[in-house]
Amino acid sequence: MEFYEQGYEERAKSEGNIAEPKAEQFYKSKNIPIIRYGFDQYDPEKRIEKKDFYKVPELIRAMPDNMIITSKAYFLEVKGCRDILKVKTVDMKGYDFWDKIMPIIVFVYSNSNKHCYRATYQRLKELLDLMGTKGKYPDNNKEYLSVEVKELALIGEFCKL
Repeated sequence: MEFYEQGYEERAKSEGNIAEPKAEQFYKSKNIPIIRYGFDQYDPEKRIEKKDFYKVPELIRAMPDNMIITSKAYFLEVKGCRDILKVKTVDMKGYDFWDKIMPIIVFVYSNSNKHCYRATYQRLKELLDLMGTKGKYPDNNKEYLSVEVKELALIGEFCKL
């Protein structure tokens, strides 16, 4: 069963999010502070119930969950996938907003090939607009754009852990 096919409660209780610890590992290895804030469905003390989560405006729900600080501060959006990265179009509307406040770096971890990729949100958006395939999640009917993970090498930095 795909991770997204599990219900919200099952995903929140699972250890299924491999990408977040990989991002932490990567940035810590580079001595780059990574700061988590906002919702954390994997931490029982910070988790918001499903019935309450959907009361929060979509723009706030799409806020990146992390920040990194190098020569300047960036939002960090962490995405996990296997061979295909899927990004909800409703989230992209939120990212468009947040990227104007502070640039977003997207960290993608592929569980299939154990690699990560980093790119600016603007470059990812360009790739999705150019090469993305539209689809809908069967569990919630939300639209997404998808691209094969290997295509991320066209827009950003490949990083091995």
